Amino acid sequence: MCRTARSVEGTLIVVGNEVLYGDVVDINTSTIGKTLFQEGFLIARSLILSDNRSELAKAIRYWHHRSDFLITTGGLEPATNNVICDALCDAFGLQQVRNRAYCETFRKRINDAGLSWADETEWMAYLPEGAVELTMDRPYMGFRMVVENKPLYCLPGVPTEVAYLVEREVLPDLKNHYPERTCFRRRIIRVQRLSEWEVAKRVGKLDLAAVGVGYLSRIEGETWVTLTVCADNGNKADEFLNEAERRVVNAIGRKFVSGKDGEELEKVVGDMLRSRGMKLAVAESCTGGMLAARIISVPGASDYFERGYIVYSNKAKVEELGVNPDVLERYGAVSEQTARAMAVGAKEKAGVDVALGITGIAGPTGGTREKPVGTVFIGCACDDRTVVEHHVLRGERQIVQMRSVQAALRLLWELLAHDSSIHSS
Repeated sequence: MCRTARSVEGTLIVVGNEVLYGDVVDINTSTIGKTLFQEGFLIARSLILSDNRSELAKAIRYWHHRSDFLITTGGLEPATNNVICDALCDAFGLQQVRNRAYCETFRKRINDAGLSWADETEWMAYLPEGAVELTMDRPYMGFRMVVENKPLYCLPGVPTEVAYLVEREVLPDLKNHYPERTCFRRRIIRVQRLSEWEVAKRVGKLDLAAVGVGYLSRIEGETWVTLTVCADNGNKADEFLNEAERRVVNAIGRKFVSGKDGEELEKVVGDMLRSRGMKLAVAESCTGGMLAARIISVPGASDYFERGYIVYSNKAKVEELGVNPDVLERYGAVSEQTARAMAVGAKEKAGVDVALGITGIAGPTGGTREKPVGTVFIGCACDDRTVVEHHVLRGERQIVQMRSVQAALRLLWELLAHDSSIHSS
């Protein structure tokens, strides 16, 4: 598929003790990788290094020699003594020179933070010779330079600033530097109810020699199939990818595929509810509002989401949802009967078309032999029927809660997707 264009591969170096020691989670690698990939630039490797000048200089020199481009994040801040500039100069035998434009950017950043400019911070305006400030429209630290005809980009560590600079500065510059390159396309197929092993068994029967296939069991309960193709141009890549997707979805079974790429269940379900003119309410016990939070994270959720009830105690279940105290006494708060009553109660109280109810034992305490930690009941009241699912979910408290929310959205998706007669009453 890729006959003339070449792959352009880079190295990402994440700088910071706070990342290396686990105090800060690195999300910049994901942002940079995704942004560059669709335009034919691969992050072939990512390294996390400490604020050690000598080690940074060695890594920069080594990987710059073996890459088409190099990106660093972090190491530009006063707290690190601008260690990345020192390391670059050591790596390539350069001198630091005062950059007037960069000085003004740094001054503005200091002022915006409510701090005063001090003479001892003047050295922050010094960059390796040949370096050019990345942006003039925002007070973001960062610069680019070309060494041995290879571009090098030094970005700050703040994720929002990295996202902006990669999209607005790094990507256009890379395109200019490497106009001829392989075109890559990647797709995520979101699978429900099937394990990674079962999905791989079904897809493995296909002849997909020209497609990179990957499998991923997501912590919330989805299974992802990733498809990657390359071609000399975008049209060919799209054609190859669409054909691969069609074959893979057919092999898995369409009823198990909820969407692709960024089509998360809350978005898919929301689109279905909106298109049918339906309103939704939720009643949550063990998840404490997490289900409602996922639903309203989608822009425009007010079109279909009416309200949510957090009914953690038995008293709340009775007062807010009208759950019969006898049900709670006889079957317990964590039971099929209570989940059913919660869903029905939320539907009636809110006056909506469909409602979900979740009750369970998230742990780490509260479990019994009959109802161990992870026991969860999910009810869905829709039209004149109510469906209840029983799960025993593994994991720590937050994971049980996360998987309970996913299971609730999945149940609603299945009811809506497989029964076209369900509409607004």
